[in-house]
Amino acid sequence: MAQTAQTVPDKVSEASNGAAAPEVISGGHLVAKALKAEGVEVIFTLCGGHIIDIYDGCVDEGIEVVDVRHEQVAAHAADGYARIT
Repeated sequence: MAQTAQTVPDKVSEASNGAAAPEVISGGHLVAKALKAEGVEVIFTLCGGHIIDIYDGCVDEGIEVVDVRHEQVAAHAADGYARIT
């Protein structure tokens, strides 16, 4: 009995109507898009590996990322920035 080869469709060809497959977006980029939609121009943050994807999204969205060395500094810097802008 002869068997025919079957191919597994890739993500792009799954859309049989000619439309491209939907773009995959990360949660960090979604956070950045939400921040941009709210008018955020600058974030003050204490860097950590768990939020690097948010930083990437912010850079892509044109949001300035200000990294500080202590959480209280971030809060005071954000407060000062908000008061003078």
